[in-house]
Amino acid sequence: ATQLVENVLFNTSCATVTNVSVSGGNFASGEKSWGYFNANGSSFPFADGIILSTGRISNAVGPNSFISDDGGNMGWGTDSDLNQALSISNTMNATVLEFDFVPYGDKISFDYIFASEEYHDTATCIYSDGFAFLLQPVGGSTYQNLALIPNTSIPVKVTTVHPEIPGGCPAQNEQY
Repeated sequence: ATQLVENVLFNTSCATVTNVSVSGGNFASGEKSWGYFNANGSSFPFADGIILSTGRISNAVGPNSFISDDGGNMGWGTDSDLNQALSISNTMNATVLEFDFVPYGDKISFDYIFASEEYHDTATCIYSDGFAFLLQPVGGSTYQNLALIPNTSIPVKVTTVHPEIPGGCPAQNEQY
């Protein structure tokens, strides 16, 4: 996890990174719900990065024609900060990457892609994978979620970013 944060997420000498920790799925096969990905010359929009998943990261490659439930009955927990950031009360299979950093400048930015297997049928109207990038100042007790629908305070999750689901629910921020 430390190498991922230092060499992939930051990949720069513009910040000092400490206290890296990760929690999530640890499967009997040795696979995890977090790790490194490389686009391997494909047309994927990022050349490489970190993947955080609610299942085995090897299942994220795609194309995917079925819903996998890699995390069921594993005792794979929740995260109270994620619950609060996403305005929900029942997260499951929460993969959490945490770290402290001190930037050498006064601006930070990050790019991400949110994807989910819950974008099928009417599940989009009921269930909600979500993503948060939480920032907390040193000595602070409140997080700011940086992963919001642009120009809103709406968190990024399946139920807040989707096209119209005929017979299910109206579109929500479908341009994203």
